[in-house]
Amino acid sequence: MWRQGIEQLLREYSSVTARFMVLATADAAGLPHARTVVFRDWVDTNAFAIVSDVRHDKITQLTNNARFEACWYFGEARRQYRLGGTARILDGQGNATPEDQACRTRIWQGLSEATRAQYAWPTPREPLEPAALEAATAPPAEQAAPSTFCVVVCDVDHVDELQLDASPVPNRYEHRRIDGDWTRTALNP
Repeated sequence: MWRQGIEQLLREYSSVTARFMVLATADAAGLPHARTVVFRDWVDTNAFAIVSDVRHDKITQLTNNARFEACWYFGEARRQYRLGGTARILDGQGNATPEDQACRTRIWQGLSEATRAQYAWPTPREPLEPAALEAATAPPAEQAAPSTFCVVVCDVDHVDELQLDASPVPNRYEHRRIDGDWTRTALNP
């Protein structure tokens, strides 16, 4: 249902910006925080992956409250998907399953050199250290991912789909996963 729509849009609109979405989390005080992230891959039928530095605030926020919402807008198609669910962090630590380790490795190896270099940078949101930043080099893709790298697996349990290109009135659908099965309900836009 909803995933097939996104996959079709990713095929039709192959610009790099088609992979951008806004991810929202909440901090310990309940304040919302939103940032643009890049879709990396599907992890299973209901989950997608993004990557992050474990030192970013979003990782602390998702560790304390795993609920997320992402807004993915395909401008050329005039389609919006608001995806909500629960996130888990694959950081190579602790009780990672072999499948989780394989997912983390596969995504690490698929990153560009410029993206891999970010994980050698100094601590995010600390005072700027130009020399340390310039000295950072990308670890090779074949090398194990550094401890600063993690994959955030976003397991989707509800979707609000808005088709603004429909005429004469936009279409809106609510998708909900209940006991493993998806329902789709047409809503007023």
